[in-house]
Amino acid sequence: MRVAIAPTKCLTKIACELLKGDERYHDVVDVTRLTAEQMKAMLERVAIEDVWGIGPNSARFLRNYGITTARDVRDADERWLRKYLTVVGARIQMELKGMSCLLLEVKRPPKQQIICAKSFGREITSQAEQEEAVATYVVRAAEKLREQDSLAGRLTVFLRTNPFDTSAPQYTNEFVIDLTYPTAFTP
Repeated sequence: MRVAIAPTKCLTKIACELLKGDERYHDVVDVTRLTAEQMKAMLERVAIEDVWGIGPNSARFLRNYGITTARDVRDADERWLRKYLTVVGARIQMELKGMSCLLLEVKRPPKQQIICAKSFGREITSQAEQEEAVATYVVRAAEKLREQDSLAGRLTVFLRTNPFDTSAPQYTNEFVIDLTYPTAFTP
């Protein structure tokens, strides 16, 4: 188990990454005790791709402008960063400077929609097989509802034929059931 203590979510994730394979910390690091020089050195070790919240496209874009490390993001011009990485980039920069912008979720908020959508591994040729598959997905959706202590007020079933098989006739349809009383009860 690794433990990282930092003033922001972004710095905590970076500290956790640096703990991997670094024996000198003994799986525990407290970023709040680092000097400015130690913090600078830590951020220089983190590639732009490894900064939490920066995806591959943004990392490629930033590399083209010479921004290759977490330190470079922290020290970049704030207006330029906001212009090209929007408010998300500005928040990441503030987080790297030690100012918390991303709230800590103690409990993940419940989803407003639960979707169990699957492609079948093979062609379904009978109505019985189709009904069994749909029932299986409804069971899974009900399990997810119960896991987050939620209830469903509407059930939508959507079916379509294989859109990649252009030689077969195509079919798409859905039906919606508005439940009288919201429930997570499978039957």
